[in-house]
Amino acid sequence: MVAERLRDRLHRGHRERRRRPPGSLHLGPDRQQGADGPHQQWRHVRRGLARRVTILGAMNMRAPIVNPIGVELDETARRMRIRWDDGHLGEWSWTALRRACPCALCAGEGSLPGLVTLETVLTPAQSTMERVKWIGRYALAPIWADGHDTGLFPYGKLRDLCECPEHAGSSPGGPAASAPQNASGG
Repeated sequence: MVAERLRDRLHRGHRERRRRPPGSLHLGPDRQQGADGPHQQWRHVRRGLARRVTILGAMNMRAPIVNPIGVELDETARRMRIRWDDGHLGEWSWTALRRACPCALCAGEGSLPGLVTLETVLTPAQSTMERVKWIGRYALAPIWADGHDTGLFPYGKLRDLCECPEHAGSSPGGPAASAPQNASGG
């Protein structure tokens, strides 16, 4: 008898949960009546909300992932080209990539400034890329002739820094951004 009531209660609760739309919050009868103290009651609410916000946020806010399918180093033009799986062909000058190196030594860390700025004069070894190392499924690490190899460029950062003709006018560091404009705005 007791086992049957427990089983019915479990099944009834399962049916009620299945009827609720995703993201809805239901307080059980014991929570609605305040059977636990007010702190206990809100603890359950907070847990439920946090779980739903995390799940819904992860589902809705995920940016599409674009991966490189090939990397080419052009020693003559001193440029790196990447073919992406969405068909885009991006390119970057070696000097611009070295200046944008995100490692703690080049870019700085905390209150310590980095060693590479826009005014830094790079030696040929510092601005010559020997090869590129793939870091998992999220970043590329250029290997420079001076031995520097700690700058990890996540795919998203590379896309933001792209210097291809398609992005040259829209990137913050692209040629169009630094070109002087006349009084008419063109």
